Amino acid sequence: MSDAQTSLMQVPVPKLPRPRLVAALAVLVMLALPMAWGLARIPGQTLQGGTIELAAGMTAQQFAQQLHAGNGLTTPVWVLRWYIRAAGDDSRLRAGEYRVAAGETVGHLLGRVVRGDVVQRRVALIEGWTFRRVLAQLHRTPKLKANLATLSDAEIRARLGITEGSLEGVFLPATYAYVAGMADSDVLNIARDRLRATLAVEWGGRAAGLPYARAYDALIVASLVEKETGKAADRDAIAAVFAERLRLGMRLQTDPSVIYALGDRFDGNLTRENLTLDDPYNTYVYAGLPPSPIALVSRAALHATLHPRQSDDLYFVARGDGSSEFSSTLAAHEQAVTRYQRSSGARRARDHEAAP
Repeated sequence: MSDAQTSLMQVPVPKLPRPRLVAALAVLVMLALPMAWGLARIPGQTLQGGTIELAAGMTAQQFAQQLHAGNGLTTPVWVLRWYIRAAGDDSRLRAGEYRVAAGETVGHLLGRVVRGDVVQRRVALIEGWTFRRVLAQLHRTPKLKANLATLSDAEIRARLGITEGSLEGVFLPATYAYVAGMADSDVLNIARDRLRATLAVEWGGRAAGLPYARAYDALIVASLVEKETGKAADRDAIAAVFAERLRLGMRLQTDPSVIYALGDRFDGNLTRENLTLDDPYNTYVYAGLPPSPIALVSRAALHATLHPRQSDDLYFVARGDGSSEFSSTLAAHEQAVTRYQRSSGARRARDHEAAP
């Protein structure tokens, strides 16, 4: 016998698979084929539409369950889970709220979830609003956490890094974008930073000779201009009246500051008794500026305050159509008051009289 023949005889002959092993392999094939088919068709399955919200740290299993619920998908949850994992996106799911278009495919939605294409919501903070009204607006805004709801003003100032003694007027009125999961403090932090940046720019470009020692003083006056202005065209004229009165040492005598001092006590009718209220915000009693702004200030009002109209006017009165009549003398002012308000019995909403 040759060496080659001997080697061939020494090669072990493989045993035939046992029946149980064959059966097991067959079962595996039977399971794998439907799963592969299911995985292949998942990306093209369409959704019914609506919204879906992913909490921070949500797993592929939880996402699959949420996606499956309410979308009429026939694919089992576990197959969806395997698809997400097979796509390598299990660890890349970004928390947030997603708007699902009717007919959108699972694959397209998963791509947006990985990119973080979340729903952008909007909340508007309006010029002339007090801080309490701003906070109330934020707390009724959907999907925005109310982190500040139980805090005092001092605690809110500390939380937001507000160094001024008041929360009034230190946020820029605008429409702000937010996403689900953000809080009231997040929006206010953005509004605070935007006000600071705006104030810095406007203060840096202010007109010469203004009677304001610091930018915050101008912000206070701008809040008075904001509340007194019925028409945008009058902003710089009203700012001129306030600036001239401050130069001459006259009291500002502006009704909105008294209304702010009254707070919830104001019933819509400002009386002569109200004008004697002993409160530092009452500019009929106290000379100089109020302690703080009394409302949110628009950039337009701030710009007008820092670029007042050239005039020697000291008085203005509402005409009743949103505009004001301006006068440089008390006699002319009294005639305007008679013409526009006293003759009709209307309360002078913006009647500025001479200081005693």
